[in-house]
Amino acid sequence: MSNTSQAAMKCGGCGKTVKFPAEKIGKTAKCPGCQAPIKLVDQRIREGELVASKQKPPPVPVARQIPEAAMIRTGHETASTASVPAVASSDSRLAKFISDGQPPKTIGKLLNRVEGICSESESPQYIAVQHLPSVMSPDAIVLTDRRVIIFRSKALGRMNMVDVQWMDVSNIHVKEGVVGASLTVTGLNGHVETIDHLPKPQARSVYRVGQEREEQMREFRRSRKMEEDRNAASQVNVNTSVAAPVASAPDPMERLSKLKTMLDSGLIEQADFDARKAEILSEI
Repeated sequence: MSNTSQAAMKCGGCGKTVKFPAEKIGKTAKCPGCQAPIKLVDQRIREGELVASKQKPPPVPVARQIPEAAMIRTGHETASTASVPAVASSDSRLAKFISDGQPPKTIGKLLNRVEGICSESESPQYIAVQHLPSVMSPDAIVLTDRRVIIFRSKALGRMNMVDVQWMDVSNIHVKEGVVGASLTVTGLNGHVETIDHLPKPQARSVYRVGQEREEQMREFRRSRKMEEDRNAASQVNVNTSVAAPVASAPDPMERLSKLKTMLDSGLIEQADFDARKAEILSEI
């Protein structure tokens, strides 16, 4: 019988090579060496070696892929949306404020507070929330189109608020650490407010918005200064254009008296006295 019609295997008990017709693959037979019952497996003899026959590998379980868009990146890790509370479709106003991993529940509370103190013409632009897992009510900073609002958490769920108009902000500075970032807001009056443990993406976004607002305020201050200088210059021109009052002519008798005193003191000669006296008398 040719090799192509035979199969072979090694006995698991005695190690003896057992040859058998290929059509008996899958059946049970006795090992000619140890007489133990063995199941004939699908092995073939090729070029004098035992080669495992080709078998289809078992299907590999494929892990369910999570779309990249469904991942939310935080300051320390990446988590799927399955572990993040979904934003209710009826509250779509939160969508633009959770783009950098902000907690939706905290954002919702902050928006309610901000909308309660803002006028109808003022609107929030960005919100950054402190990332401290052990803190239930973290500090936060809210940027509106008119001011910077900083919320400080207090006991019993209370919060203190500090706000600075954009025109009164001198500088916004960000310092990144290994994990998070610290953000400092400095006013024109020198007052400083700092929030630490901000996720880096949120701190960078606050800095970007702050730089845009600072540039706008610098231009506003420059324009206002130019206007004030123009007003001051026009006021000076008005004052200088008013004619100065004409000084009244001195009394002739007083002039003659002074002239006589100068003559008596030897300061002028008699000829000078006579000439000036004639001039004074001619003006009368």
